Amino acid sequence: MLTKILTNINLKNALFKKIFSDCPWLSIEFLLKTNAFERPHYAYCVYHGAVLAKRLGHRAISVAEMGVAGGKGLLYLEKISARIEKELDIRIDVYGFDTGEGLPKLVDYKDLPHWFQHGQYQMNHSPLKQKLKKAQLILGNVKETIGEFFEKHQPAPFAAIMNDLDFYSSTIDSFE
Repeated sequence: MLTKILTNINLKNALFKKIFSDCPWLSIEFLLKTNAFERPHYAYCVYHGAVLAKRLGHRAISVAEMGVAGGKGLLYLEKISARIEKELDIRIDVYGFDTGEGLPKLVDYKDLPHWFQHGQYQMNHSPLKQKLKKAQLILGNVKETIGEFFEKHQPAPFAAIMNDLDFYSSTIDSFE
């Protein structure tokens, strides 16, 4: 009953999210049920990926945001991952993939040239790097960086990938 009441309050009140999403005495599962997170899709995917990984016997997982831009999503992914790490006792490595220079050149009509432009969503590297606690930025066009990423970083198994690359072509490249 309490969950139902809080869910109805939360859906209508942004203040609820601000107050309750950071409460350490409320479980992530409860906060997910009450829609208390600023980015519920990030929290849901990382939490359930971590739960599954634990059931499969993994001690660590990786999560990534493809398309970091200004960094708000990556900072949130880092924050929610830290909370899930504590609650579930599993290490979560966080990666952010981005050109660092905004959107690459459009490849074809599926990249929506009427909507997006080359260079849009540029990253301001220095302030973002200062705010990051443990997430690693993988800079460069995903078409080039994804191939060498696994050999270079040897990440734990991926449990969640937030894909926000905007372009069809970049998204397809990220599936490598």
